[in-house]
Amino acid sequence: MDYLISVIVPVFKVEQFLPRCVESIQKQTYQNIEIILVDDGSPDQCPEICDMYAQRDSRIRVIHKENRGLSDARNAGIDKARGDYLCFVDSDDYIQPTMVEHMISEARKKDVKLVIANLKAVNEKGYRIFGREKSPIHKGIFTAEELLPKLYQEFGWYYIVAWNKLYHHSLFDKIRFPVGKIHEDEYIVAQIMWKAREIACIDSEEYIYIY
Repeated sequence: MDYLISVIVPVFKVEQFLPRCVESIQKQTYQNIEIILVDDGSPDQCPEICDMYAQRDSRIRVIHKENRGLSDARNAGIDKARGDYLCFVDSDDYIQPTMVEHMISEARKKDVKLVIANLKAVNEKGYRIFGREKSPIHKGIFTAEELLPKLYQEFGWYYIVAWNKLYHHSLFDKIRFPVGKIHEDEYIVAQIMWKAREIACIDSEEYIYIY
């Protein structure tokens, strides 16, 4: 079965980074995707940039909404997503061309509802923030009980995030990001992991996080 993957991108005041982000998603080797750009009332040129990409690529849908913050933007994307699986990409970051393919392949092979990929954290000049050997993410299948403690060690906080993960849509049946909270990811990542029961991890650096 060729699963549809919904890639949700919250957008706010990132006009200089947005093209790089969107184009990295368009170039995915796994093509059965929909790209949901959620314009969170951005006051710059982001709304126009989103619409431009949507006109050029039928896989892209744009949601324009009033500014209510990152959590609300992600929730709006979840509500409109048609995919069997979801993933999130922050609009100032970008992803490797193979990210979706590698993650959905792992989900299929291991029959799991949550996949976590490794990431590469770099500064704005492209220099790596920490070495790959410090990552808590290693290839294999782990229970939430095994994996969560690793995320509360040094450098583990980079992974208590919405992005760099592939979620079966059902994981969000009764879960949404809390509106009005900072570090909103931390409120749901553990819940999602416990709900998924088993998590497949891949150690390739598929997500590029700009620190």
